Amino acid sequence: MPNILEIENIKLSVIIPYWQQREFLLDIITSLEYNLEVNYEIIVLGDRNLLNLDLADILNYLKAQGHQILGFEDSLKTENIFHQAISQAKGELMIWLPYPVIFSSEGLQEAIRILDNNLEVVGVDGNGHSGSIFRKFIWENEIIVKENVIILEQFEWEFQFKHNLKNYNIYKVNKNLYDLRINHILLTDNLRLEVKELPLVSVCIPTYNGEQFIAEAISSVLSQTYSAIELIISDDQSQDYTLAIAQSFQEKTSIPISILTHHPLGLAENSNFCINQSQGKYIKFLYQDDILKPNCIEKMVNLAETDFDIGLVFSPREMFFYNQDNIDLDLINVYQEFANLHQSWFNLNLIQWGTELLADPNLWQHPINKIGEPSTVLLRKSIFEIVAGFDPQLNQLVDLDLWWRILGHFKVGFVNETLSLFRLHSQQKTYQNMQENQAIDLEFYYKIYCHPDYDFLPAMSRQQAFFIYNSILTDLSHPLK
Repeated sequence: MPNILEIENIKLSVIIPYWQQREFLLDIITSLEYNLEVNYEIIVLGDRNLLNLDLADILNYLKAQGHQILGFEDSLKTENIFHQAISQAKGELMIWLPYPVIFSSEGLQEAIRILDNNLEVVGVDGNGHSGSIFRKFIWENEIIVKENVIILEQFEWEFQFKHNLKNYNIYKVNKNLYDLRINHILLTDNLRLEVKELPLVSVCIPTYNGEQFIAEAISSVLSQTYSAIELIISDDQSQDYTLAIAQSFQEKTSIPISILTHHPLGLAENSNFCINQSQGKYIKFLYQDDILKPNCIEKMVNLAETDFDIGLVFSPREMFFYNQDNIDLDLINVYQEFANLHQSWFNLNLIQWGTELLADPNLWQHPINKIGEPSTVLLRKSIFEIVAGFDPQLNQLVDLDLWWRILGHFKVGFVNETLSLFRLHSQQKTYQNMQENQAIDLEFYYKIYCHPDYDFLPAMSRQQAFFIYNSILTDLSHPLK
């Protein structure tokens, strides 16, 4: 294939939906380069954040070769994305790849030969596997696309055309065009596709007197686009209708909901209790006054699954006021200071070792918590074999203490998309601490300086924590200074 594609010579357009081929894109590109003897183009489809992902080198290589990278909004339906891709395609023939594959050079060449020698044939069936080659013009004749265009059912390919497909001649090739990747999708003896199970996510909601907001929080969990979820609601002896509201959801969903009660533990210990009760590979905290966007868990798990060393995934959140008509000035200050935490990092990447963030030149600058609250974070449960949970001895910055200890041992993933909503109101612990002048936690900085949990930090960083600790003590001793 020439370095730069010549448009008039492109024979075949290979359309690759990235969201279905994330782990196999490089393999498919390599297979095409080794197996195809005709000029072809690759069209990679993905959301508009695709170029921010860790496959930038692959995409830049494709672009340099003259291939196409097409970005779409997440809300766009698959069939609409496909039709737009077809309109951009330059090849006479088309292949759409809904599943990871290994190309068969013999099968592909035979299919192309059949189409070249038989003009009445519009498509070549892959003989029972996951794709076929078709002439571009039949899509331009208003095919109605169903899901991934081609559906395997009862050993036959079924198509939905606005015009009767029986008027067309579709040829069954004697050789397979390509084989499914066995480590991603299992092909059984009956040619039924068994999709790999999604990892279970334990959504944990520690509650206490949350009747005002708990219904919204639970509803946001049940509305997730990700299906492999268990919901754990751990109540700290609420004195209102929190439990009754939570119980009312149990009969309305197939998602398992566990409602647990116990003697009062406090927020940190209640959160740890949730961790201990969880069965999932991942833990997604949602505090009772916050809300998850529908694609939150799906986006975070997709990133976490790309790298086993990722212990924590976070994303920006949107802050909003509970009472829009009478907003407390202190809450306005909170919003102004903490609305865009992630922008406070000097260097934040899609995936990086947590120790890189702990060495960030902005680490100690305000705001000190540049990751966010528990509702903004997804955790890999196995990390708790190395790192202890939330520290109940801390009054403030309890979540930051856990985040930093995770950063000391694992990689961090960042999804640059708002995936949760953080409600500002006067009943929050942070707000109450501000009113009681307890918003600055001396114990957090002292712990960093002297506790063995932070032995992974360099001496200079631990000394910095001690300087901050002494500075706060001095300010408290001389409040008029």
